[in-house]
Amino acid sequence: MITKTELDSVLASHAAWLRWKGGVRADLTSVDLTKADLTKANLSGANLTGVNLSGANLKGANLTGANLTRANLSGADLLWANLTRADLTGADLKGADLKGADLTGADLTGVDLWIGNRRVEAKCD
Repeated sequence: MITKTELDSVLASHAAWLRWKGGVRADLTSVDLTKADLTKANLSGANLTGVNLSGANLKGANLTGANLTRANLSGADLLWANLTRADLTGADLKGADLKGADLTGADLTGVDLWIGNRRVEAKCD
């Protein structure tokens, strides 16, 4: 488990990296972020391989080009999240809210986008 202070530090360093102002790309490989509040977080290009984001709040988050291979996003709130070109290979999206999420160009290999008897509605062009 990572503390909120540690997570805030990773996010700040990643933000600097995105602006070419030093910092380092976020690498949260296999970190437990269960129920974390990442509302509107900018994690574009981050390495989130195997991260546990079950029940996390990712409303409006920018996950463009993020590596979410084998990530646990079960029950996560991804309302209006940007997952453009994200790698979601083998990710668990059971019960995730993807309303309005942009999955354009995302790799959904091995991902089940059916919830109950209905297909998840998300932009996947």
